[in-house]
Amino acid sequence: MNRKERRLQAKQRKKKGAASPPQMSEKTISMLEQALEHQNGGQLDQAAVIYRQVLLAEPNSPFANHLLGVIHLHMGDTQSALNLIETAVKYDPSNPKILNNLGIVLDRLMRQDEAISNYRQALKLAPDFPEALNNLGCVLAKLGEEEEPETCFRRVLELNPNNIEGLNNLGNLLMVDGRYNEAENSYRKALEIAPENAEFHNNLGSALQFLERIEDAQQCFRRALEIRPNFVEALCKLANAQKSGGFAKQAIETFDKGFKLIWRNEKSVQRYAFTTLAVKVIDFEDAVNLIMQKSD
Repeated sequence: MNRKERRLQAKQRKKKGAASPPQMSEKTISMLEQALEHQNGGQLDQAAVIYRQVLLAEPNSPFANHLLGVIHLHMGDTQSALNLIETAVKYDPSNPKILNNLGIVLDRLMRQDEAISNYRQALKLAPDFPEALNNLGCVLAKLGEEEEPETCFRRVLELNPNNIEGLNNLGNLLMVDGRYNEAENSYRKALEIAPENAEFHNNLGSALQFLERIEDAQQCFRRALEIRPNFVEALCKLANAQKSGGFAKQAIETFDKGFKLIWRNEKSVQRYAFTTLAVKVIDFEDAVNLIMQKSD
């Protein structure tokens, strides 16, 4: 835990009418620092064990509840993450990091209005908090807003022009608005900073395809697949670009690779979605034949 978090805790204890976390012992502080070191190093199981040990002695610890909740969120246990992070907020309601992560959990649970409320509260406490700005912009964009998300992402980039999440998020928003040249520029800036990011290559390819630069788009999708060979979305988009460029046979072969990945790794709903996309992108007869072969 850092000095800022400790100061926030001390400040919150003085706040009238708020629940007060217990004073932490030096042993507890040492355990939390050890757990956080494990967590930052990707050793989540070891970190979780220590957080649970802390919570046995101090069940109201906002730090242990928060950081254990983040681990559960990372592992896909969203409900446990919600319970833990809500407890953390109860005992440390002025911590913008905790509010931001609660917003992430609520967004995952499709409770967007509550997520927005938490992001806004985090930004009241820390107006230049880039993660909260990015997250608020993304959830508002999902709800069909345009002006405020762009304001959020551009503020992130004012604070740090090299914020790759802000550049990618801005590019995605510009794509929805049909501003493909601007989106291309945003994705290219992100790739200057993170050239091995498959998602950014894939997104740039989408912008180039909308700009009818089909060969350049195909190169982007192929680069994304070199970095992440099982990137099904990039396979779909490469096939689409191949068909647009007049290479129907190659498009079918690319979709075939996608089918193999989907049928091996994904659930039936993803298989259905991919099949539907195949029918839209390649000739109906060829798609049916391919689907029948994979169903055998």
